[in-house]
Amino acid sequence: MFVQAKPHTPERIVGRLGAYFDPERTGMMDLGYRELRQCSCTDCRDEYGWTDETNLIPELMSEAHNVRCNERTRVSLSYKGQFVVSAKRIRSLRRKIYEGLESKLVGEDRILLGQEEDSPDSPVFGYALERSWGVLFQCADLTAVRDECPGLTVPGIAMGDLRRARPEDCGCLD
Repeated sequence: MFVQAKPHTPERIVGRLGAYFDPERTGMMDLGYRELRQCSCTDCRDEYGWTDETNLIPELMSEAHNVRCNERTRVSLSYKGQFVVSAKRIRSLRRKIYEGLESKLVGEDRILLGQEEDSPDSPVFGYALERSWGVLFQCADLTAVRDECPGLTVPGIAMGDLRRARPEDCGCLD
């Protein structure tokens, strides 16, 4: 489980884990804002003003999963770098992929986007990476991450709130 030191709405994260996490079957479950549902793989952006300036999402789809994006390919975004992922999914990726991401984040190949706030402590490339965990761990397919998963920011009603919770409503199963 990966969670920030001070997560937003911790009580809702605990509730999501209690209702939807299955230690035997959960492969990847986003613990960030589910309101950030999707973007186009080739032109990914969200309502907070972030855009995939580095083309990380199509790159990860290609390198990690041998999938070529086109303008109709939709992916689900993660947010806040908060998620649960199985050891099986972590180990399924080649070490070279992790090494490449580390190098782009803080290493020799560090991606600088020319913005004042871009620093080793707060790299702008990190915003792209935190939105890409579902892509990296094979949980970005919108048919797998459904609208039944309740949101974390605005208490609202989702299908998962109206019936018995199922692990597949808020994540991808192994």
